Amino acid sequence: MNVISCIIHLIYFYMKKLFVCLMLFAASHVLAQIHAQTPYLWPIKDAKAGENILYFPQDLVDNELNSELLIVSAPEGSIVVAPSDGIFGGYSMTYKPLLQTLYSYGHLDGSKSIDERKAELIASGNLDKSLDPKYITGMATVRTSDGNAIHITGLSGDQKFKPGQQIKRGTPIGRVAHGYFKIAEPSILIEADKNGRKADPMTPFGLKTTYKPFVDPKPVTSLTKEQAVEDFTIYIDALKECFTGLYNVVSPEELDEYVETAIAKINSRRGNIPYGEFRAIIEETVAKVHDSHIHLYPPEWKIGGNSSYMPAIWFGFFSDTLRLSNATEQFKDLIGRQIVSVNNIPADSIKRIIGSKIDGYDARTESFKQYMLAIPAGMIRYFREPYLNTRRDMKIRFADEDEINIPGIQRAEWISNHWKFMTINNDYSGNFQTKMLNDRTAYLGLKSFWLSQVETEKIAAFIDSITTVPNLVIDMRNNIGGDGAVLGKLYSYIAGDPMTLHGFSKVNSNTKYKVFKYATNYPHDTEMFSDYRPEEGKDGFYQRSEAGSVVRADSLVNYKGRIYMLTNAKSVSAATLLPAMLVRNHRGVTVGRETASAYHFMNAVKFVDIQLPASLIKIRLPLVETHFDNVVNERVPYGRGVIPDYPVELSMEELFSGNDVILDYTLGLIERGEYFRSGDPFAKPESEKKSSLPVLMKISIAAMLIATSVAACGYVSKKRRILKK
Repeated sequence: MNVISCIIHLIYFYMKKLFVCLMLFAASHVLAQIHAQTPYLWPIKDAKAGENILYFPQDLVDNELNSELLIVSAPEGSIVVAPSDGIFGGYSMTYKPLLQTLYSYGHLDGSKSIDERKAELIASGNLDKSLDPKYITGMATVRTSDGNAIHITGLSGDQKFKPGQQIKRGTPIGRVAHGYFKIAEPSILIEADKNGRKADPMTPFGLKTTYKPFVDPKPVTSLTKEQAVEDFTIYIDALKECFTGLYNVVSPEELDEYVETAIAKINSRRGNIPYGEFRAIIEETVAKVHDSHIHLYPPEWKIGGNSSYMPAIWFGFFSDTLRLSNATEQFKDLIGRQIVSVNNIPADSIKRIIGSKIDGYDARTESFKQYMLAIPAGMIRYFREPYLNTRRDMKIRFADEDEINIPGIQRAEWISNHWKFMTINNDYSGNFQTKMLNDRTAYLGLKSFWLSQVETEKIAAFIDSITTVPNLVIDMRNNIGGDGAVLGKLYSYIAGDPMTLHGFSKVNSNTKYKVFKYATNYPHDTEMFSDYRPEEGKDGFYQRSEAGSVVRADSLVNYKGRIYMLTNAKSVSAATLLPAMLVRNHRGVTVGRETASAYHFMNAVKFVDIQLPASLIKIRLPLVETHFDNVVNERVPYGRGVIPDYPVELSMEELFSGNDVILDYTLGLIERGEYFRSGDPFAKPESEKKSSLPVLMKISIAAMLIATSVAACGYVSKKRRILKK
């Protein structure tokens, strides 16, 4: 009986424990559900949800449609609190020229408050004189665990938070200031997004909403010839007026001849012009004046000529030879064979057809064009109707005169095997990756420069931990840019001797732009660049720094070992500027391929979005031509990107094998002890050097804008500077 009694007591004991655990689990689940459904805290401290709303989404603010903001008034200086638990996304200094447009004066890293940074901006004398500094305020972002982000603009305050740190609901994050120049009352502007897309700002606070999600306009299916000519002419006028670097790419005579030919082509067509055909003309024009910071944003409706079929084989140019590079299982034995024609179109004509449509690279840079001629995307995107039928059938003629007909296949049947190549340095979670490749080589991969202060500090800690490691590989491949201030800080962790530079910025006008009549992110009468000045005997308007500044190493964290920086044809903007600084400072070597952005100059800093009235196609154009350096030599020929010290030619094997050819090659260099091949090509007496650090930072801000322009057409950044030590 004693044994049975013990067993019963044990069963009772554990059943009781299990019951308690189940009850606790259920209670926690219920509490989580309640918490998830609890409305966000109203951001004005001690005010009730919905109190003192000035404007709802869909209201007019001085005849301007407010489509997405909840605008709330409160006495100036009222405390603003975090509406929910979450991650603090950081502060930005901002000015709104339109409700849907934002100028950014930089992110705060946690070392300064909004009030301190605003005082610095005003004291610098670099603000546009046409803007009332009263409306230059802070914007705070709180990101919640459910994918929401709440952005609150119109803040002052002395709080200091690091981007990326945890924040609690109700924590003071600022005070009410003046959020918009058309609103006299002190006010804040509340905006929401969910998973990167604009969202309802009212429902999270438990309010009945007036928000209406964006709906695409009625698709444009065709244009009259008159509409097509007008849209095309507006775009050309915008290029001439806004794109300062235009004639670095094409001569005035070449452009005029091209325009005449394009308009004649439009006028020669019978009847209306299909939307897809007109868009192809605009695409061709974008490619004609190619730049890594010009972007075309067509509406979302389908482009004419799309097909549910795709080719059963892929081809590309490798070492200037057209080869069949990939195929379905049925045609695998054809891979690697040289092609002389496709559908009776010779290989050199195919190269010309695809090459004439490639955009997204600066001036005379070469690797991006080579990249697009090699990868499947170049063929699929640019070699379609009228060269292929809608079923994507192909007649392939090989160099040995063998000829074969290859029918197209349904898209769902194709299995890609080059994804690993396309996602190198992007195939990890987070914005960066650190690791040891072996006991003598550390690795830092950066997929962008969009790093929070917390992330930047983690990188600093990693670099500080490898001071005794002799080699550091920094991976810039497939990096499309980011925050200029982050770039400057990261470079200080690896910088060598103090570096001086001679640069400048140039614009076409220092007042109004006529084509802003069609701008979606500026009022039509906006005056720009009042601080730029004309120079005798030169066109345009300039901003230079005569005093000069010095880029120095960080005083606490500075790696002094060998640096091997990896670049490729998709290293753009900041991912060009960082290797440019490395090369100019003779601080390390670059390995891989030429960057898509140019070494000496970039067109960036500020952008205008022009929407063509009939087709509704939107084109983003950079307004400022910013020069990084004026030294031209064999190492840095003018108009080229950052050319690697150790070039690695793109091969079919690299494209489809999944092997990291560039990194493997670099590790081979390290093992053999290969580093600088010659002395410093920039070595000159210090007296011959000039510097313009503020200009340098205007280039680096372009790095932030390339990512921003892809993600949010209306957001335009302004000026940033590398922090001087």
